[in-house]
Amino acid sequence: MTNKFLTGCVAIETKNARLNGSSKDVEGGSTVQNIAYTKKIRSREGVFPYGSGVYVKKNIKNFAKLKGHNISRVRALDTTQAVTEGNPYKNYDEDIMGFMIAGKLSISEEEFEDLPEEEQATFKKVKKGNKVTYEKNITKKRKARLMVSPLQAISSTRIHQEFNTRQTDATNIIFSREVYSNIMSMGFNLDINNVGVFRVSEDESGFRDYSPAEVDLFDLDVDENGVIKLDKEEKNRRITDTLRAIQYFNTDIAQANNLEDLNSKFVIMAEYSIGNNIFNNIFRNGLLDIDYLKEAIDENEEFRLSNIYIGVRAGFMKVDDKDLRDVLIDEFKDYSNVVIGTVKEAFDNYIKNYIKTL
Repeated sequence: MTNKFLTGCVAIETKNARLNGSSKDVEGGSTVQNIAYTKKIRSREGVFPYGSGVYVKKNIKNFAKLKGHNISRVRALDTTQAVTEGNPYKNYDEDIMGFMIAGKLSISEEEFEDLPEEEQATFKKVKKGNKVTYEKNITKKRKARLMVSPLQAISSTRIHQEFNTRQTDATNIIFSREVYSNIMSMGFNLDINNVGVFRVSEDESGFRDYSPAEVDLFDLDVDENGVIKLDKEEKNRRITDTLRAIQYFNTDIAQANNLEDLNSKFVIMAEYSIGNNIFNNIFRNGLLDIDYLKEAIDENEEFRLSNIYIGVRAGFMKVDDKDLRDVLIDEFKDYSNVVIGTVKEAFDNYIKNYIKTL
């Protein structure tokens, strides 16, 4: 089967925001207590605020939960370790975003007796002196099918401090938060073929989704190659809702005081047989670098599997005083494989094409 990676880039616009918080320890050990910092990268070119990949995936997961997908529960093993359920067939986030569960799970005799027989069979009895415990190796890991870059400003940004006061019954308290205005972009890569495909293995050192003992525990159907597959309808739903989460990217951080429209204002995406994200650096010096983009498309043409879908919100960006969408239509008029329209049209058209060619 040919590899099929959906490679893309989106851009959002912030007018007065702080998407992802930071701490005073990261900010050079600042002694100022009452500042809400934002994540940022500093370089010779200036300061670039960003939202981390973890932040991006958290918001995608929240959207998926809103759409009715199962999200894994997190269980603490001790004060320093926590694990998810390790059931990607059931849970959207473990399927799409991967997981790693490392170590041994140890339970008491009382906890063991409360387990169903099929789950008891996955444990080994361990006796140390007069103490009896039951253990099992729970090491397993799954590659993330969705990979994302941080959501980062496309040009150097001035970070402002927004001062506020909180009234009290004594002296009012002064505090501030960092905010900024910029266009921010994010690359993404979705391994289309392997969403909803799970592998069973005894190998505790490699990638595996389930151990053989878990197959009976979770009542899963395994084919002769040791593979478990979601039905097509559920696989389509997971892929579609992942893309809708990127399209309607939203977050509740600071929304009480900094109301923002974080829907995607620009998107480009296409399927390729290689996983390299060729669209990840197409914004340069605050603008879409069209020459860079065209060269990236041309150089990777042999790996392209679908049309290239581009969507732009009207008025989002100007190039030589012309609307970016109009400029792109003119620049790509000789590219029969490039489809340009609104952001919604780009997502809708790709999803229709994906379902048709599944």
